[in-house]
Amino acid sequence: MKADILVMESTYAGKNHEDRQQVIARLKSRIKEVVDNGGKVILPSFALGRTQELIMILADLGYRIAVDGMGNLITGIYLNTPGYLRSRGEFRRKVGRVRQVRGRRMREAALDNDIIITTSGMLDGGPVLGYIQKLADDDKSAIFLTGYQVEGTNGRSLVETGTINIAGVPLRPSMQVEFFDLSAHAGHDDLISFAKAVSPEKIILCHGESREKLLDDLSEFEVILPFNGKEFTIE
Repeated sequence: MKADILVMESTYAGKNHEDRQQVIARLKSRIKEVVDNGGKVILPSFALGRTQELIMILADLGYRIAVDGMGNLITGIYLNTPGYLRSRGEFRRKVGRVRQVRGRRMREAALDNDIIITTSGMLDGGPVLGYIQKLADDDKSAIFLTGYQVEGTNGRSLVETGTINIAGVPLRPSMQVEFFDLSAHAGHDDLISFAKAVSPEKIILCHGESREKLLDDLSEFEVILPFNGKEFTIE
């Protein structure tokens, strides 16, 4: 595939991902440690893609799993579009093994489960904040982040400072906090390989905090770094 102009994300510029299967194995191991020690695991998750991936990874491990938030709506859309699934039957079976939280009463009972997969993935809203509030003083329980945390979000703040903000009130949970890199974004080397395979005349880098870190490896191309409010002409 060739292109004259390539518009490319740069989320993980300067970083490469740990082997995905190793990350999954480590996640499973840590979940087992927390649950065996009497704690609960909150998995903040993006509604589209990540929620469904976590269901596929964890549903057969024997844990009681609740799934809350908009991810349940997206899961329904997945099930209604079987042509886009590798194995609709397998996905349906695993969805059937988790408890989809619908309504206040089910949300109140969700903490009876071992694992709660819930939006939002960056902790800036959604049911996840209520669950964290209820478990905030439980140092046996854990928050395991699995997706990129944008600067300025609660998720980034939790990783860097140990605090989040709920309705203007700062909260420092006593829970264990860890990051597991299950990002769907390409790593640095993958971005470079893709750009060279496409071999465009110009590359426009967007969606990244450290996109300048790609420049040395893209020196053979004309690279444009746009920012809000700036106009540029492509000829």
